Amino acid sequence: MTGTNAPSLSNETSANEANEAHDVEDILNDDHLTHLNGVALLDALLDTRIGRDIAVPTTNGMTRYIHWDHSVSTPSFVPVFDAFCRTMRHEWSAQQNIVEQARAV
Repeated sequence: MTGTNAPSLSNETSANEANEAHDVEDILNDDHLTHLNGVALLDALLDTRIGRDIAVPTTNGMTRYIHWDHSVSTPSFVPVFDAFCRTMRHEWSAQQNIVEQARAV
């Protein structure tokens, strides 16, 4: 394409980088727990544990499942799982950027 209306490659690259940076911010910092801290955050986070509603039979009836061997199989929290899923929708370079940003935390 020629002429003054043709987008330049550098403008497209800059726009993609800006969108990628915005996505990284959203993925790492934007969830329904952002406004919480302290005990309120911990309580809300526990409510987001995947598998929290699984009931198992015991000698005292049905009770919520607690897996004591979490060193190997700790269930994830919904916000963490959501961030993972959102990250996987991006291209490899964006995924690497998100991982580096998360490591810096």
